Amino acid sequence: MELIGQGGLWRIYKIKNQNSVFRIPIGSSKTLIDNFIKNLGIPTLKKVKEFEIEGHTGILCDNVNCSDEIVYVTYNSLYSDSQKLLHSLDKHILVNKEERVSSLAEDFRYKNKIEELTNFEDFINNVKSDLKLATKQGILIEFDSYFFGTQKKSTITNIGYKIVDLDHIFINTSKQEAELFTLNLAEFLRAINGFLQYFVAEKNRSKYLEYLDE
Repeated sequence: MELIGQGGLWRIYKIKNQNSVFRIPIGSSKTLIDNFIKNLGIPTLKKVKEFEIEGHTGILCDNVNCSDEIVYVTYNSLYSDSQKLLHSLDKHILVNKEERVSSLAEDFRYKNKIEELTNFEDFINNVKSDLKLATKQGILIEFDSYFFGTQKKSTITNIGYKIVDLDHIFINTSKQEAELFTLNLAEFLRAINGFLQYFVAEKNRSKYLEYLDE
């Protein structure tokens, strides 16, 4: 197994010769493995199952970054150059604290920032339609769940998404539909704003942010 990323809840390993990753929890984190998101028709993982490898119990799931064409990223997993520098400067005061490990996908997109998102308005409208479906089923999808996919070999690209991190999805919220949709939309906007901030070139970022503000 090859360690390809580590955040606050999971270590992510690439499985050799497979289009899968193995997620080992840090502490007591657990992944919801129900198929309700998939059944709604919202883009998500095709495979999620409990598994054991080399004595470690975790979750075996799709490697969304096994393609040479599309790279999926979330700003929540980015360990940027500036963060690394701060971590290095503060290392002497960090005691018994695990270091984060760069995610290869986020590192790549951070260093090869997007110049243009060719389908941005259609993308936003499609996600809003998906969120209406989720809301009608009483589902709340928090910002951590969103991974945004763009073409790997071009900085002029369309954008898509998948619900990848299933730890931050809640069902049976008992909220009224209007309130729940507002929450779902706010969480998505938090996710896409973070994506724009870290992965889109600064000179072109404002037009997308302005569109979201409308």
